[in-house]
Amino acid sequence: MFTHILVAADGSDHSFRACEKAAELASLEEDAVIELLHVELRSRSVQDELEDEKPHSPAEEQQQLFEQYKAVDIGAAQWKETVIMERENVASSIIDYTKESGADVLVIGSRGRSSLQTMVLGSVSHKVMKYVEVPVLIVK
Repeated sequence: MFTHILVAADGSDHSFRACEKAAELASLEEDAVIELLHVELRSRSVQDELEDEKPHSPAEEQQQLFEQYKAVDIGAAQWKETVIMERENVASSIIDYTKESGADVLVIGSRGRSSLQTMVLGSVSHKVMKYVEVPVLIVK
């Protein structure tokens, strides 16, 4: 049914739960691939820089993030990692990549890391759900 499962990975609790649900979907197909998609922001805010205990390179941060997701047991499925730079905004980047990737399903958390942006602009998952042409599983 779903052999190419795309998971939007932003490091939030909701996206980790989305990864766990993706693992459940992957267990239904013996040749499944779970692709972790992380949209890297082009620039970090001053607040982000101040909150860091020590500076990390973007590549190190991405690798740490993916290692946390890869702790989820996915059985016989395989991992694939993709990082893209934000072009317009996170939602449009996820929408565009989902169309290009050939994924069978997109699994995304209902809320991400930015609660202020969600209150003001609406959630990324809501925007993505409206425009992605494959089934979308939104995980709370």
